[in-house]
Amino acid sequence: MKIANVFGLYIGCKVKLKGGYIFTLHGVYKMNGMFKLNKRSTFNEPLKDCKLLLTPLSKITEEDKREFEKEFGYSPGVLGFVYRDDDLWNLAGNGEIFVKSTESEKFWLRSKGYDIPDGLVPDEYKEIVE
Repeated sequence: MKIANVFGLYIGCKVKLKGGYIFTLHGVYKMNGMFKLNKRSTFNEPLKDCKLLLTPLSKITEEDKREFEKEFGYSPGVLGFVYRDDDLWNLAGNGEIFVKSTESEKFWLRSKGYDIPDGLVPDEYKEIVE
């Protein structure tokens, strides 16, 4: 997947440019052979000077857990998320119930700025914030 497409999965998240400027990503588009973020910052691939600011899933907020449950029809009780066997699993119940996350659930988590450790975002394009 091209890195511009990866950035597109994180619309609404924070991006940090070289020099420390931070802004909310509202879009990625191509114009005259160049990729642009928010019609403000121009970049060519590789995006070595742009980093997505992502939060580890282990730091998901209670508010986001409740919103996730409501959005995807889960009973209250999502404890968190575990990445194992090359996939993301929702941890629920007493901590022994694992439900494989859907692509829609992963997309939702990404849109909230959470890092899913599946290798989709190369390390050089993200900065983990806690």
